[in-house]
Amino acid sequence: MFFNNTLKIHTKHFLYFLLFVIPGFAAAQEKQMYCDVQVYNSGALQNVEVAFEVARLSEELQPTAIQANYQVLSNDKVVESKDINFTNTPVEKINSTFYFNFIIEQATNNARLKLTIKDLATGQSISKEVYLNKKEQVVTYSFRNISNPVYSGFVCLGEKFMLQDDVDKPIYLVRFTDNFLPAAPPMGNDMNGGSKELTVDSILTVRTNEPIILNKEALYFAQEDTSTVKGIGFRVVSPDFPKFKSVENLAHSMIYISTNKEITSFLNAEDKKAALDTYWINAGGSVDIAKKMIKEYYQRVTYANKSFTNYKAGWKTDRGMLYIVFGRPAEVISVENGEQWVYFVGKRRKRVTFEFVKKANIFSDFHYELYRSPAYKKFYFDAVELWRKGELFLP
Repeated sequence: MFFNNTLKIHTKHFLYFLLFVIPGFAAAQEKQMYCDVQVYNSGALQNVEVAFEVARLSEELQPTAIQANYQVLSNDKVVESKDINFTNTPVEKINSTFYFNFIIEQATNNARLKLTIKDLATGQSISKEVYLNKKEQVVTYSFRNISNPVYSGFVCLGEKFMLQDDVDKPIYLVRFTDNFLPAAPPMGNDMNGGSKELTVDSILTVRTNEPIILNKEALYFAQEDTSTVKGIGFRVVSPDFPKFKSVENLAHSMIYISTNKEITSFLNAEDKKAALDTYWINAGGSVDIAKKMIKEYYQRVTYANKSFTNYKAGWKTDRGMLYIVFGRPAEVISVENGEQWVYFVGKRRKRVTFEFVKKANIFSDFHYELYRSPAYKKFYFDAVELWRKGELFLP
C-alpha cells in the first residue's frame, strides 16, 4: 500500500487605516462590484468556485438582476462560452459575499477561464481571468457535496456527499489524523509555522454514486487503488464551518493577532465567551468598537475558510493568513502557476506585492505557498499592531 503509518506533507481611526495604512484596500472597498474565481480539480472534472459582491445587494439574499457568463480560451480563441442561469444554480450568501460554482471539463494546456459578472440594474460589470489547470491523467470519479452544492472540497460533519462516476465501483477512503499548524508569518520566521506529520487513522470502503455521511472531522483521501498517489483529497469539517460560532474555533483563529498564551487563557477560562469578549473590548477600548472589530475579523476568517480551504482549513493557509490580517488585496494578479496579491501601504502608497506559487500536493491542486521575505516584517507587525491596539475603528 502507498501510505505508510505516517506521511509528511512539505508543505487610529477607521479612515486612517483604510486611506493611509492600506489605501489600496479602501479603493477596492469603494468599488461597486468585486469578483474572485478559484479553480481546482475535483477528480475527473474541474470545479470553478466564484465569489462576488455587488454594493446594491449588500442587504439582499439573492443576486437579483445579475448576469454571469464564462468563456474558456485556448490560444486566445474561445473554445467554450456559457451563461450561468441563477434560477437553477445554487447560490449562497455569507456575510456580504455571494458564492456559486460550476463544473467544466478538464482543460487543454495553456487554457484560461474568463468569468464576467454584470449588474443589469446599473450596467456595471466586472471580469476575472484565471489560468486553468493543465490536463493530466486523473481519476474518473469526482467529489460532489450533496447537502450543500456550493461547498467545494469540504463537507460539514453529518452532511451527505458522493463520489460520482459513470460506473458503480468501490472506493477506499483513507482517513488521516492531522493537526496542521496555522500559516507562518510572511517574513519567514518559524512562529506557528512548519508542517505536521499525518497519521493514517483508518481506511473505509464506500461505493461511487451512493450518498455518504462521515462521522469524524478529518482529512480524507479517496482512492480506487491505494498503491498509487492518485485520488481526491477533501476535508470533513465542523458543523459551524466556514462561519465559526464555537468559542474554540473563534479563539484558535485569532492566532495571527494574539499569542498562544492569550488563546490558552480564553480556552481555560471558566466563561470562555466572556474572556474572548473582554479581549476585544480591551483592544477596542469600547463595546461599540469591539463589535466592529469582531465583525470585520471573523468575516475575513469566514471568507478564508470558504475560499481557500484545501487539505488545510482556509484560515490556516498562507492566503488565509494574509487575507485575515490585511484584508482584501487592492489587486489580485493571476499568473501561470501562481497568484500575486498587491497592497498599497502608507501615505505614499508604497506598492507591496506578495507572491504565491501553486505547489504540487497529492491532496489538492489548489495549494498555494507564499514566498516569504524579511522585507515583509514591518508591514506585517504594523498591521497586527492595528488589530491589537484597536486602531481600525476608533471614532
